Amino acid sequence: MTIHRSSTTTIFWPLGLTQKSGFCYGWRRPACCVAGVLDTETEEDAARVLESACTAPAWRALRDSCEGKPEILAYCEYDARKDKLRIVSWKTQPTLILYHRHPLSSLRFYAFDTTLFAPLPLVTANNSPSNAYLDSQTRDFTRPSRPGLESAFNQTTLNQFNASKLLEAVITDSSARMLPATAAILFSISALTTLLAQPIHTLSRIIKSTGKVPVTPLSSLSDLCAVVQQIDVRITQAEYFVTEIPHLRNRGESDITNYAARYTSFFNTIWTILNDITFGMAFGTFLIENASPLAEITNTLLHKYLIHDLIYTLLWLDSWPAGLKLNTELSQFYSHMFVSLVRLWEKGLGQVTPHTAGIIYVLGVMSTLGGMSLAISAVMDLVAISTVHIYTCYFFTGLIYHRMLKTAGSLWNLFRGKRYNVLRNRVDSWEYDMDQLLFGTILFTLLAFLFPTVLVYYALFAISRFAILLLLASMEFLLALVNHFPLFALMLSVKDPWRLPGGVYFLPKSFKGKKGKTNTHLVIENQAVPLSLLFFQYMELSKILARHYNPLRLAWCLLKGEYLGGISRYEMRYSNTGTSRAPAT
Repeated sequence: MTIHRSSTTTIFWPLGLTQKSGFCYGWRRPACCVAGVLDTETEEDAARVLESACTAPAWRALRDSCEGKPEILAYCEYDARKDKLRIVSWKTQPTLILYHRHPLSSLRFYAFDTTLFAPLPLVTANNSPSNAYLDSQTRDFTRPSRPGLESAFNQTTLNQFNASKLLEAVITDSSARMLPATAAILFSISALTTLLAQPIHTLSRIIKSTGKVPVTPLSSLSDLCAVVQQIDVRITQAEYFVTEIPHLRNRGESDITNYAARYTSFFNTIWTILNDITFGMAFGTFLIENASPLAEITNTLLHKYLIHDLIYTLLWLDSWPAGLKLNTELSQFYSHMFVSLVRLWEKGLGQVTPHTAGIIYVLGVMSTLGGMSLAISAVMDLVAISTVHIYTCYFFTGLIYHRMLKTAGSLWNLFRGKRYNVLRNRVDSWEYDMDQLLFGTILFTLLAFLFPTVLVYYALFAISRFAILLLLASMEFLLALVNHFPLFALMLSVKDPWRLPGGVYFLPKSFKGKKGKTNTHLVIENQAVPLSLLFFQYMELSKILARHYNPLRLAWCLLKGEYLGGISRYEMRYSNTGTSRAPAT
């Protein structure tokens, strides 16, 4: 075996190996990258040592990402007198660009992909062209064909940087692995998770089946009950734990990039749950110790805003407020019917009022055992239950208001000599008889005089419904904050930005030699991931909330009498792992 002479003018060299002689090994493609230096007597011995290292299990998992096995590149010689490194077998001495080789347990790595900790569907939908567009682009014969230019400094090169320290380690010890120091925890609980895997999967199927039980023709139990969905979130996270721990313990068949992302996501989920339980214990203790005074405050607020103020407003509307002349009979019908409904609800609420302290106590126990998220979910369900009478009034007033708008639209077509064609789904011209026009005029007169009364009562309950929806939306956002806050990733971005790479850049650095001589080299440094990417969940949730609760859209829905519903809870729910590289949960 002989070392080929090379005309390469630039090579990537590990930082800290510029003062060592021996046979340098690494990769020639896509760029010349040196992984380390072997201090052997002959080139054949160096090749034999390298070939033996390439059979280690830890290296076989990284071979594909590095595009092949490493090879002996050249013999380098360090001149201590001149403090200079020279490639003996190369005619042209190359320029060295230095890169970092991190300890195996640090989980530091290089990466170009800044979307490593964002969900793939989200990023692909916003930043990448669709597959159909890419396919049509390749088949476009009108585009001039140009030879593809591929950069030698690409992700494969970064994978070689990331694998160089592991390759050096397996040369000395074939059982070396790229495991963090905290992996001992995973070793200790791996057997326990294996025993719990089957019970957790069984419990998950039971909970998911329970959540799919239909409550209404269009809704299931999980759609209406926030507590059921929060329990489903927790059991899904438990399934994620028992499936992810064996991979993290055994190192898996993946490179450092994927492993570090999954490791960060795993412990981010653990930290989020621990903080949820911590805040939940504090909040639960507060509720348990102050159940009686909180019950008095709650009862006062419920009776004031949900009973007395609502009845007062209905009676006020029935008395022609501010000179607003409503239809007397219809207003009395509306007022008496809704007041009777509210008083009926007040009787039901009176049966629950003596037990409010007990409910708050149970809520405190749920918060202590299940965390802050379970308490928030329970409060959301209690708010929804305590405002059922407002929802019922809104539903009936909205139904009548919407029907009157439809009738007004039909009468408008009548006066214009038009008729809606159901078969063709369009408005056509039509000639009406005198009796039809007279009957339409009578209906329009009745509609015109009754519409203001319907509108006033509809506006009252629509505004009340809108305020309740805003309260529930705020708690939904708070619940998403508790469930998916990137606490561990945020800590890493401050403590060790190398664990969350957001790209690379070249930084010129000066190094002092043994005799005070200064040498300047380019060093490849890591760029920290932007905080906006760590908080992508909440940016997207803010967009979803702003789109659903857009004032113009809500005002248009109110004017048209369309149903004003809350946002689907599944639109507020993200992957429990917090990363796209982890398995979907």
